[in-house]
Amino acid sequence: MINAVIAVTQREGGTAFIYGSHTQDSRKNPLTHKQKMRYLKGMFSNKKNIFQSRSTIKNPLEAADELSGKYNKLIMIAGSDRVSEFKSLLNTYNKKSGGHGSYDFEEIEVKSAG
Repeated sequence: MINAVIAVTQREGGTAFIYGSHTQDSRKNPLTHKQKMRYLKGMFSNKKNIFQSRSTIKNPLEAADELSGKYNKLIMIAGSDRVSEFKSLLNTYNKKSGGHGSYDFEEIEVKSAG
């Protein structure tokens, strides 16, 4: 996934941002958000500035809200099984205000990580 984000960024000439999951449970997700970010920054030390560890951003809509106004195009990389779900979600709320936040992009793409 991370390599796919880096590759798309290089191909598109954009800026990469990776937001870590806040999901935590003892069965499938034992690491805290902070631990996940520490490991990611350690494994990709030459790209550690792309990892965003804001505790206020917990889903794609909040990430889109943060990036709106700074960029006119949003490209999200997701697993192939979630591309259509995220494409629909992000485009449904583009240019609309509400509890989901407020973001406005000229173009939104969701691409498969491969």
